[in-house]
Amino acid sequence: MSVDVVPAAPSPAPVSEPSGSTVLAGLTPDQLQTWRSTGDLPDSTLPDGSSPAAPGAIPDVAQAPVSEPKPAVSEPAKPHRNAESRKAELAADIQADLATRARIRQDIAAETERLEALRRPPAPPAPDVPAGPSPAAGSAPADDPEPKMEDFEDASKYPDPYIALVNAQARWAARQEWKAQESLRLQAAQLDRVQTAIRTRDTAFQERLNAVRSADPEFAASLSPEVQALRPFSALRPGEPITDPAGHAIADAILESSVGPQLMRHFSQHTEELARLRTVPPAALFRAIGRLEAQIDAPSATPAGPPPVTHAPAPGTTLGSRPVQPPADAAADAEQRGDFIAYKDAANRAELARLKGR
Repeated sequence: MSVDVVPAAPSPAPVSEPSGSTVLAGLTPDQLQTWRSTGDLPDSTLPDGSSPAAPGAIPDVAQAPVSEPKPAVSEPAKPHRNAESRKAELAADIQADLATRARIRQDIAAETERLEALRRPPAPPAPDVPAGPSPAAGSAPADDPEPKMEDFEDASKYPDPYIALVNAQARWAARQEWKAQESLRLQAAQLDRVQTAIRTRDTAFQERLNAVRSADPEFAASLSPEVQALRPFSALRPGEPITDPAGHAIADAILESSVGPQLMRHFSQHTEELARLRTVPPAALFRAIGRLEAQIDAPSATPAGPPPVTHAPAPGTTLGSRPVQPPADAAADAEQRGDFIAYKDAANRAELARLKGR
């Protein structure tokens, strides 16, 4: 039994379909919407030699990625700043900047002062005399305090407080320098006056001492060792301690006294009195030396001579009815008694009576 074999119909050649990604990319929004609802593509999108897709065929769109718009990443919203907050921020920034400038100025001033101190020569030692009154010494720091930032906070008076502070500090530093220089000047002037007075005193004492030595060549040999060891305050070296204040005071009194050499002789002859004066208070010491000076300066008392005898005649009559005659023996009696005052009075009355009787 023969079986007829029907040859299979040849399969149609594959038709190259347009790429879905290429076709869809060229559609307009309306054509794309039509394709989604009907599945038909417009003829204008088909390339030459291609046939429209069969009804219901789904084009190859697997390789056509549709780019979806990426959501925009929003930055965090900044807090809302009003005018007051902005003003506060600016004020804080300004204050920080001004504080930095102030610190820089202070550092510059400190460095400048350090360099000036290195350039200045060393100060001479202070004179060993009490300092005199001066503006710098008489004014307490509270009278002229150093300017501070708190003194210039009034914006109506000081638009730039830091410039005002720097200017005020410069003026204050100039005042302090002037006070220091004035104090040194007054101290130097006082030291010069003291030294001049000491030279004048020593010169006058040396003249008195030379006069006594000329009159008494043995004067120097008659002085006791205690008197020769006396030293005035001016003879002390700078920094030398004062171990014998009473002795220094006695030496100064001898140098200043008009009878200084005579005081030296007296203390040499009465060493016990010199020792006693070293133990008394200063006031009693100076009173005792004053009494000694008075005793030395007192002139020697000389007895009064007899009153002069007058040979004047008896006084004349007075203006009254009867002449007043002094007793005949009044002057003689006063002379015998040594009463000079009575004798003089009687003699004057007799002379007056004589002149009136002419």
